[in-house]
Amino acid sequence: MKNKVRIRWYGSDMNSDSAEVPVYLEIKQREGFASSKQRRKFIASKNLLETGRLLEGILDKTTISQTLASLGYFTEKTLRPVILISYRRYRYSEIQTGVRVSFDRDIRATVVAADLKRQSGDVRLENGVIEVKGPSIDLPVTLRRLRFLDIDWSRFSKYGNCMDAYFAQTGDIY
Repeated sequence: MKNKVRIRWYGSDMNSDSAEVPVYLEIKQREGFASSKQRRKFIASKNLLETGRLLEGILDKTTISQTLASLGYFTEKTLRPVILISYRRYRYSEIQTGVRVSFDRDIRATVVAADLKRQSGDVRLENGVIEVKGPSIDLPVTLRRLRFLDIDWSRFSKYGNCMDAYFAQTGDIY
């Protein structure tokens, strides 16, 4: 089983006049092709979401460990920020089945863990991601035209690919 813990927030919330924004503590779990995501909403200071302050912690360690435990996830390892990933997402819903399709582009990453830094600058992935989420692995009839894009329909981890690009320096550095 593969587990990923992350804290997520949305850029649209950052544009508000409020000094605080909603953030989501998430645990994603995957075994083979089966995956699940659980999350809890918190309120955090907008200042703590600045790239230079991420290592200070968005949520305190006790809140993180207790929340993850309430979601059935236990770890003895210390969790810490590793990478900040941002992207532009366009969301759509297929009306008949409720299948959700999202297009992610302009995927950028900054490694924030000091012990992992090997270069300065950020990484930008040259590709985009199409996510299709629904109750079945099959595309609904109305979305089958997406197959004409001649793309590789496989799992794609923005985290994994950004880290690979960072260490291999295959992404555009800017």
